[in-house]
Amino acid sequence: MCFNCCCFLWTAERSVKTGRGLMSLSVSSVSQHASALEIYEGDDFVLLPCEFPTFNLEDPSVVWSRSDLRPSTVHQRQLEGDELKDQNQDYRDRTSMRTDALQTGDLGLTLRRPTIRDSSTYTCIIREFEQELSREEVTARYRSKVRAVDTGQRSGDVDAGQSNVVLKFDFLLFVSTTERPDWRLHDSRSQRMTCTRRRQD
Repeated sequence: MCFNCCCFLWTAERSVKTGRGLMSLSVSSVSQHASALEIYEGDDFVLLPCEFPTFNLEDPSVVWSRSDLRPSTVHQRQLEGDELKDQNQDYRDRTSMRTDALQTGDLGLTLRRPTIRDSSTYTCIIREFEQELSREEVTARYRSKVRAVDTGQRSGDVDAGQSNVVLKFDFLLFVSTTERPDWRLHDSRSQRMTCTRRRQD
């Protein structure tokens, strides 16, 4: 499921009469944008989107951050290149941006080898001369892959009055390495079984 919500950057100018004549005032609001994406177990990378017309700016910079981390910086880019001295160590050698990101306005962040610990809300902050112009939030949710494969093997007879019977269940279930299936037979008469996932320590 994805959602988008945004408001746009606007600038208003008006003239104010003072004792020394007319003074022009410029008032700007900060644009905000929010989106969501899913990270699936086994993905080699995920792209966190962010766009802003930084090519119109004289001295732009962009910072990707997570407010739940200390330090909060995930990746930082300036005109001279990446500035990673304040980068959180959890993201060392796992993040990258386009080399021409600030020239094109495509400020997306590539996150390699994503894990469940990467589930969070990421903020893309655009600045010029240290003044914040815009911020976009991307909420990333981690999803474990669950895939079931039926082998199609069915055989065996049950005789009336037989006291014991072995039920052969040829079913392959692939789940996250941190969880394992727990099968339980609820009622032998209805032959109803349920499967729950139990986390592996």
